[in-house]
Amino acid sequence: MKEEKRKTLKRAVLKRKGFRLERAAFFMTIILPLLTFVDKSLADEELICDSQTSCPDPEFCNYDLDESGFCELCPLYSELCTVIGLPMAGVEECDEACSKIGIGCSAEDGCLEGMFCNGEDDDDATCEYCPPSLEQCDELGLPEDGVDNCIAACVTGYECTVDDECPPGLFCNVSSGFSGICEFCPPVKYCDDIGLPEEAVTICQEVCRYGCEDSPLPAAPFDETCANAIEYCDVSPRVPSHCPRTCDTCDEYECKDSQLPFVIEFDDNVFTASCAMLANLGINLREDICYNMPKVAITCRGTCENCA
Repeated sequence: MKEEKRKTLKRAVLKRKGFRLERAAFFMTIILPLLTFVDKSLADEELICDSQTSCPDPEFCNYDLDESGFCELCPLYSELCTVIGLPMAGVEECDEACSKIGIGCSAEDGCLEGMFCNGEDDDDATCEYCPPSLEQCDELGLPEDGVDNCIAACVTGYECTVDDECPPGLFCNVSSGFSGICEFCPPVKYCDDIGLPEEAVTICQEVCRYGCEDSPLPAAPFDETCANAIEYCDVSPRVPSHCPRTCDTCDEYECKDSQLPFVIEFDDNVFTASCAMLANLGINLREDICYNMPKVAITCRGTCENCA
């Protein structure tokens, strides 16, 4: 009975359906009543965290209960911390904890199961979640050492079940009915066009839609990210299109391309690109980039049809 209550609590806390339910209403109507009926010793088990009780890697404390919260998996990349419905303390904890996982990792150690070191043994390499198949190791824009590390470490991918979900930025393909491997979120319009089983299509459509989101790519030529954009929102008319969440311009730009050129790394090379360049590519290459490079898809929202 206690185990079932524990599972009920964990599902209520961790379950994410699309862009999360509004936090205050969610916890007032669901979580707090549950906590009333679950033994404190049971609630404390593996779930509760605060400023004195940290979470194990690759998790962070979401501070959903104001001064405390629950450990949850870090998103695919730390820029997603601002768009997965966390309170401000949770956003700050997510950004701090998840941007430091495995920094300075190597092929030999430094990454947890289900993750790999994306570069050679130096201060710039970090741990990433494994892709769903080894073939994709060569499609992620990794340097040669990163590709080798990915192939060596990611034999099974990052495993998941219907109830034990993937980190934000990924979804469970439930390829075995109840369980499967976490896959990178595509633009939502592709969820029913990539050979997924019906239940996985539904999961993909629910968890891969984040709503209004800043571009995670730095704007060229200044190499500045949206984290530093707030003072420029009213200076340049193009900045709000790149950082609609930060600049509070979601009504206008949630489904439109960034108007700024951006910097992107691929195969050890750094490029300056733009959504206009992407839009002028042939449809097959354009869709391949939108599907396989989520940071570009989040930046070029209109061209990649994120709201379709």
